[in-house]
Amino acid sequence: MGVYESDEECFVRAQNVAGELLRMAVAQPQETIVLVTHGTFLDNLFHALLMPAQPYNECIHFSHLNTAVSRVDIDETGHVAVRYLNRVDHLPGALTSR
Repeated sequence: MGVYESDEECFVRAQNVAGELLRMAVAQPQETIVLVTHGTFLDNLFHALLMPAQPYNECIHFSHLNTAVSRVDIDETGHVAVRYLNRVDHLPGALTSR
């Protein structure tokens, strides 16, 4: 059985990734960045991107269905805009699961 990171470690990792995504987006504003990850990490990442001054807490939860697609735009100033979250319209209804 593997070793899992703590919730605190996950959020620190998400903050690091958020910082790198912001750096990349500002440096190359015309590029598209694709990130494939698990729901728990994505929850932490959205917290880090959208509420960077707030410590992670579970008062707000960004839940994601399996294979869901979300889009976040970051402009050249570092402004973050959520375009959509948790889309699963690429799946037939019978294949949508949590």
